[in-house]
Amino acid sequence: MLSQVTLAIFAGCSLAAWLAAFWLAHWATRARVRADPAAPADEFEADPAVAALLCPPDGSVPRSAATAVLWDLAARGVLTAWLDRNGQCWVRPTADRGTLTGYERHVLRHVTSRAVTGSGVAPALALSLPSGEHERRWHAEFADLVVRDARARGLVAARAPLAARVLLGLAVLVPVGFATAAARHGDWHGDQLGTGLAFSALAGLALLSWMGRALSRPVPKGHGRAVAAQCLALRARLSAEPRTSPPAPGDRLPGYSVALAGAAPGPLSLVSARRDKAWSSRDGEWRPVRVHALRRSSAERAPGPVLMVFVALGVAVLLGAWLLLLNLLTHLVVPDRLGSVWEPAALAAGWLLWCAGVWRAGVGLYREVYDRLRPHRIIVGQVVHVEYQADSESTSFAIAVDDGTGDDIPLYQVDPSLYRIVGYGSRVRMELMPKTRRTVRVDLVPAPGATIPGRTDYGTAVKNS
Repeated sequence: MLSQVTLAIFAGCSLAAWLAAFWLAHWATRARVRADPAAPADEFEADPAVAALLCPPDGSVPRSAATAVLWDLAARGVLTAWLDRNGQCWVRPTADRGTLTGYERHVLRHVTSRAVTGSGVAPALALSLPSGEHERRWHAEFADLVVRDARARGLVAARAPLAARVLLGLAVLVPVGFATAAARHGDWHGDQLGTGLAFSALAGLALLSWMGRALSRPVPKGHGRAVAAQCLALRARLSAEPRTSPPAPGDRLPGYSVALAGAAPGPLSLVSARRDKAWSSRDGEWRPVRVHALRRSSAERAPGPVLMVFVALGVAVLLGAWLLLLNLLTHLVVPDRLGSVWEPAALAAGWLLWCAGVWRAGVGLYREVYDRLRPHRIIVGQVVHVEYQADSESTSFAIAVDDGTGDDIPLYQVDPSLYRIVGYGSRVRMELMPKTRRTVRVDLVPAPGATIPGRTDYGTAVKNS
């Protein structure tokens, strides 16, 4: 029977062999693409987004590809873009859509959702995507549509064949098996044995996930290599100078400059330069507004009446005990330690902290009582900005609503379940607590005979006001 040391050595050697096999497969399946100097300069076999996927051939779609598609749609006449007398760029979707790919329709839907709220026209600055998780999901869906289209056209395929990936996936069980046997063969018992087995299982899953992502990335295959060579040659001829005006009809080179040469998009972009700026068309005319940061009090959950009473009693008891202690220390320190410096200074700091605690508790109690005695504040307006954040621990969703009272609009925390119901351009009725601005209720308010842009299935969460 093999000893624990022997099993550990076998586990290490088999892991090293597996890593060497993985590196060899990764190196052998790399995309070998070189620029084709004979490629014609006026033929575009791949759209800008697919060209960005093929060049460089690393299997990723850069975020600039979405902006490049926006420029390409404007050059092909699907969108009309122009500059006004003040240099502001405006966009209008046209009726001539032609044949569009899935990712082009994805970008066009985003533009249309903005234009519908402004009588068919939208400023280019209003096309910027909301920050946070929403932007990440939007770009992830866009990249998936680009890869799907390139696969359907036979331009890309998985870096390694399915058989090679399955074989490597089965081979990783060898070092995991040796490591598991070494953990069971030793003198470990109870929690130690469980920890060793769990570590071996997690290490195997991590290796499988890493290998799967690396060898499943799309790279140019077959005819895609020739198209990638054309894209490399085209990139060498493009200029990376920033664009200052929308593309002329039929001029598709600016879109390729954004996708391949990294040119600054200029007036047409889906990336916002500032996160505190938004655009509103509440009154039928577009105007810029400023979005304030989320108020801390509005993000906190309102305590129930019973909990509020218990918290108030607990704070009162704590401050009372603190007061008694300070009184005791004051009578002990003041008569005997007047010649010292540190004791009176520490005592004074304690009194200051107690006063600050009383003031903070009083302000908090006043706000909670005010919210329950005064009527709720009602806001009716258009959603001009959304922020959605999601991680393994928490999920938050905040919206800014233009109610027509000014150009400074605060963010309000709302129920995260409204993320797929309330979006940019939605008209909502919000019921807020008067002092802390906590959200009590959010209802969609569609205009008569109209629908909310980009929201067609509201389900049971919609309550018309």
